[in-house]
Amino acid sequence: KRSANFNKIVDMLDKNELMALHMEKRRIEELIQRKEAKIMRGEIRTHTKAAILVINANYERRSDLKSLDGPLHDLQMAKKLFRAKGYEIYVIQDSKDIETDVFQLMEDEQFKERVDVFQFFFSGHGTHRTSVQK
Repeated sequence: KRSANFNKIVDMLDKNELMALHMEKRRIEELIQRKEAKIMRGEIRTHTKAAILVINANYERRSDLKSLDGPLHDLQMAKKLFRAKGYEIYVIQDSKDIETDVFQLMEDEQFKERVDVFQFFFSGHGTHRTSVQK
């Protein structure tokens, strides 16, 4: 938003100052176009963010736990949130072996090459573990 004095200040600029500003604007636009071209050619790697959403809601195979409705709602909310923040989203749903499924995804060469920022989200019944072994 421009200040109330913006137009007054612009009116006070002389022809040389206006020309210099115009040239600077063109120079910035050209720099942006060159960067975009390099990104398109793969010469510059862009910052990639990924979110792995682990949702376990269906526990019918386990007699000691009830299935849950909340994780499915959590999944929709998490997808919306992470998409809005520019994340690529990977969903692991009703996994029989969460640890294996997550490590399998993370060890994928394309995933490792592309992802710079990683978020992990879990919703469902859980157990307490203080460490994970690969």
